[in-house]
Amino acid sequence: MSLRPPPLLAALVVLLGILITNPAMAWVEQTVLAHDARVVLMRSGTARVQHTVKIRVKGGPLRTFDIHIADRDVTLSGEPTLVLTGGAMDARMPVPVAVEQRPDGPLRVDIDQGNGVRRGVYDLVVTYDVDLLKQNGVTRDGSLLLLSWIGPRWDDGIDNMRTTFAVPSSATDPRAVGEVQLEGPNDELVTAPLGAFLSTLTRLPEFDELELVRPHVASGEAVAWKVRVDPSVLGEVQDPRLKPLPPPEVVLISPERRATYLGIGGAIAVLFSVLLTLKHHQVVQSCRVRGVRPRPLVPVGVAVRMAFAGPLLAASVGAQVFLEHPLPGALGVVAVLLLAAYRTPVKAVSPRGPGRWLPLSDEDAFGKKESWPYGWLDAGSPLGKAVFVLVAVGYGVGVWLLSRHAAYFAYVAALDFAVVVVLFGTGRRTELPADGVHSAAMLLREVAKDLRKSKKVGAARVRGLGRIPTGATDPDELRLLVRPKGALQGFRAIEVGVGWAHGIGGSVPLPQVLLRVVDGSPCHEAVTKRLRKARWVRGRESYERVMVLTPAVPTLDMTVKLAESLSQIVCTAPLETTVKVAKPAGSPRPRPRHVARRPAPPNKRRRPDGTTPMPPSINHASE
Repeated sequence: MSLRPPPLLAALVVLLGILITNPAMAWVEQTVLAHDARVVLMRSGTARVQHTVKIRVKGGPLRTFDIHIADRDVTLSGEPTLVLTGGAMDARMPVPVAVEQRPDGPLRVDIDQGNGVRRGVYDLVVTYDVDLLKQNGVTRDGSLLLLSWIGPRWDDGIDNMRTTFAVPSSATDPRAVGEVQLEGPNDELVTAPLGAFLSTLTRLPEFDELELVRPHVASGEAVAWKVRVDPSVLGEVQDPRLKPLPPPEVVLISPERRATYLGIGGAIAVLFSVLLTLKHHQVVQSCRVRGVRPRPLVPVGVAVRMAFAGPLLAASVGAQVFLEHPLPGALGVVAVLLLAAYRTPVKAVSPRGPGRWLPLSDEDAFGKKESWPYGWLDAGSPLGKAVFVLVAVGYGVGVWLLSRHAAYFAYVAALDFAVVVVLFGTGRRTELPADGVHSAAMLLREVAKDLRKSKKVGAARVRGLGRIPTGATDPDELRLLVRPKGALQGFRAIEVGVGWAHGIGGSVPLPQVLLRVVDGSPCHEAVTKRLRKARWVRGRESYERVMVLTPAVPTLDMTVKLAESLSQIVCTAPLETTVKVAKPAGSPRPRPRHVARRPAPPNKRRRPDGTTPMPPSINHASE
């Protein structure tokens, strides 16, 4: 039995499927290839804007699309046209289009009464009039007028976007100023620099045409085209906003306020001059303690600096308050800083005379203190630090109170605090060259304390060692003498001294450890075997050798450890291995060689008891 349906029934089913099927939606792709705009400015403040848009259509039909312009309340002028730019000659006839502005701003383009166009490249031309004064498109910019117009925003990136401004002829050429408006968060417009663009100016009898070309405009970017023009191009406009600004009125200060301001300025001048004089006297007294001379940054007398610094500071503050530009006042404050600043003093280096190194008690070595002046303007002294902190806190509170009423004057006052910093921060006692006795005593006192507590040194004798110049009673250099018990023969002393590195911020102590031995002695040989890379130099006497060692890091702990290590070395004899060779029996004894004996030096001659006297260890004259 056949299951085929009747042919008539099959044809009926196919026909019903064709009749009830919905029509398929057409596929359309629209791409904006180029956009040219021409803005013609009228003397009445209105402008005629003409858009020429090149569109490529794929698929179709394209029945409608929008042009997202920034202009509002436009009036269409002329008939918009849509022309196919490629194909047969008869296909280049204009396609009828209708353009209207939607309430939200964009222009709605309706093509051929909704029939649309299909595949091809088309040129659309739309012209309208807009009042630039009404939408603040013309504003005052100094002596010129600023003409602003924002181009449409497209969903496609466009290369070589062109906008031409045609303005009435004037004596001043129109100038281009570029900015860009981009979409930011929450659909807000963000202004950014326009970037690179090309401009071409054409001068005509009635109009000046300025052509601007952007090499590329990104997707969603609305270019804000701006041009500066001469005010005469809008001769028919009487808007007061476009008129030149009147000259600023001269504000006269009342006599009462003038007297107050003069009084404040005079107080500032007198106060700063007095402070500068007191500061100079403190610097002179501090330099006298170390035997140096003060070095002002501007090498003139204190009377000249006092006479100019105070009035100049008052005039600079007045210029910062009353003048429109702060540069003159700032330059005056810089000049005051130069007059108030001091450089780091330098001590003259000269060879010192003969003297003797003598042991000192702890009181004589570490107990004496320098007599510094009453330096309340010196941030290097304890009192000066306290005064500076109080002044800084009070000044900061004053600036904060001033900022609540006038932020600009608060910023100016905060910058002027540099005068106080220079007054307290230069000419400090910590910048003076180091003293060989009092400056070294602070470090050597701690070294002596740690060495006396150390178990590695043992029963060592630690005391101060001072160099007394001939004819003087006070030492000019201080060291630390360390003499451990049980040292090898030929050991003389271990001395801890302090060298100094001078910089901008002051002197930096560099401790050194010196080992003194007798040349050729067991101690000399033991140290040489233990420290093979050690370098010996001649000491104060011809028979003395000295080795100078510096800690790897110039700190107190490293100096103490270095002195401990040397103390252990000079107390320990080197290990030696002696190999005895047996002589054959009956071998003759070697005959002694007769060599003329030389007289032994004084320090090598033996006493009757068999001991060798050692040279004096401390009481000797220095070079």
